[in-house]
Amino acid sequence: MAHRQRFAVAPILFFIFHMLIALSALGGRALAQTTPANAPVAEHKHVLVLYSYGYGGRGVELFSTGLLSVLNGEGLGVNDLFPEYLDLERNKATDYRPGLRDFLTEKHRDRRFDLIIAVQQPALDFLLHDGRGIAAGVPVITVQAPMPSPTELDGRWFVSQLTQFDIPGTIQRALEAFPQTRRFLFVSGSSDADRQMAAAAAQAAAPWQGKLDFEFTTGLSANEILQRVAHLPAQSIIVFTQYNVDTTGQVALAYEMEERIIKLANAPVFGLYDFNLINGGIGGSVVGVRKLGETTGQLALDILNGTFQPRQPITAVNNAALPMFDWAQIIRWGGNPHALPKGTAFVNVPNTLFGQYRDSSVPSSSSWRNRSSSPPCCSTGAAGRWPRICCRPAKPDSAPWSKKRLTPSSSMTSTWRVWSMPIPGPRRSSAVPAKNC
Repeated sequence: MAHRQRFAVAPILFFIFHMLIALSALGGRALAQTTPANAPVAEHKHVLVLYSYGYGGRGVELFSTGLLSVLNGEGLGVNDLFPEYLDLERNKATDYRPGLRDFLTEKHRDRRFDLIIAVQQPALDFLLHDGRGIAAGVPVITVQAPMPSPTELDGRWFVSQLTQFDIPGTIQRALEAFPQTRRFLFVSGSSDADRQMAAAAAQAAAPWQGKLDFEFTTGLSANEILQRVAHLPAQSIIVFTQYNVDTTGQVALAYEMEERIIKLANAPVFGLYDFNLINGGIGGSVVGVRKLGETTGQLALDILNGTFQPRQPITAVNNAALPMFDWAQIIRWGGNPHALPKGTAFVNVPNTLFGQYRDSSVPSSSSWRNRSSSPPCCSTGAAGRWPRICCRPAKPDSAPWSKKRLTPSSSMTSTWRVWSMPIPGPRRSSAVPAKNC
């Protein structure tokens, strides 16, 4: 009987075994069919990225980090992305641009591009004129560059990815934090792009003409600029705009020049890019450089995938600048961060009792009364990303800043901490609303 049962089970096991083989084959076939459907549509598309300047600029690398984080995340890798650092500011020989055009044409002769990203104005100018024949007819994303005129399109269509510089907003915020200001010094270089930025700054300052003094550095060498920022009269503000080359032809990276200025200046230094805060500046209504790279990457994916199809030859995609400031630097220079409007983002926010012990119980109202005459005010961080922050920083120094360069004391250094927070995007902000404190 047992012998018969053993043989009765055998056909069943044989049947199950073959059914498993069949199912695994079908599963493999189904997997082979579903994998391409789930793969990024933009896979194996080729993107040419034209950078205006030579390799090594901190701002460009921050932008590239944001750009690549998005593109790499969707499957575009080293065989799909082709960055070219044109180094246009350091090479002014008349035969350089035609030679560069011929080199790039030959280098990519057998490669078909699906998209070009031209970063900043010099790269766009090169593509529109000397490099007109490079990847002819391929769509172009321009980044932080003026839109081309209709006569320059040459069969391409362009999407202008631009964060407008908010120079009036930076001036206004500076006056709110430092209401006794009497003079603004706008620092820029002497390249064509630098001069255009200085002209934009002059136009932005027009509403304050006659009320404040404005000074520009476009006619100065690098050494003269450094001398000037170190010897400004009291109640001055410095706004670093853009810098590529000085009047003598000396080329410098913008962040390096800004860093030197911040170290030598006897006045607060505001800026138009968020790396001003990295360099130790005050901040301003700034362009988030890495965030700009991320939004450019997403725009590139939308174009490659066909989800973004412009209806006209030139399309503008504008992004808002972000008001972001260094709280500690404002206090250090005798300013008032409380005067800045609600929605302002801060770094170097003061360390607080709640910040140190937020995992513990909050002291009772009676215990607060033992420490001060009134309870500290509290605010809630934007988008729920910050805990409720009890903040009662010391009142800012009412005395105006002077020629003497201020240095933070050891006690001040020990009571401030840096909050590592990403540059907020339009839908996500790490800002601590100032007026709620």
